[in-house]
Amino acid sequence: MIRTTTFSSPILQSTLSGHESVVYEARWHPRRPCLIASVSADCSLRLFDIKQSSNIVNQRAHPAEILSLDWSKYDDHLLVTGACDNRLRLWDIRMITNAVTIFEGHEAAIRRVKFDPHRRDRLASTGYDGQLKLWNLTPTNSNINTHTERICKEFIYGLDWNLFERDKLAVGAWDRIVRICEII
Repeated sequence: MIRTTTFSSPILQSTLSGHESVVYEARWHPRRPCLIASVSADCSLRLFDIKQSSNIVNQRAHPAEILSLDWSKYDDHLLVTGACDNRLRLWDIRMITNAVTIFEGHEAAIRRVKFDPHRRDRLASTGYDGQLKLWNLTPTNSNINTHTERICKEFIYGLDWNLFERDKLAVGAWDRIVRICEII
């Protein structure tokens, strides 16, 4: 017997406008259900309050296209952006006019940034340089790249931490290979 299940179709509830070019990423805040951050080729980081359908922050966050962002799971006010200027910028949304920290070290555009879900003091980044980088966020070492590994000769597009096992990441690249990386 074959059972057919009909799923309801998604219904567009609202649109949030303001970007002047392609939007590369939009992410819900992990604990504030009405807050969305987005980044764009227009070099801006925007925060939207969906209750008010309003753009509450419009910050020129990098001098080049911004390709990725992620919210901290430990600090409600922190998010990180990665861009075509080869830099990561850590932002405190309470005082968004200047980045808290700028991380340098990639040799090409940063395609994906992700906070470590198991540690408040670490994030990872990948990019078009084929590198996986780990960054230490502790106040005494806030701009220290703790590890760099060139894991691919091609562009790296995808990056995600394993939510069930500490210190494991998956990386997807232009060469059609998914790599599982463990930090030891």
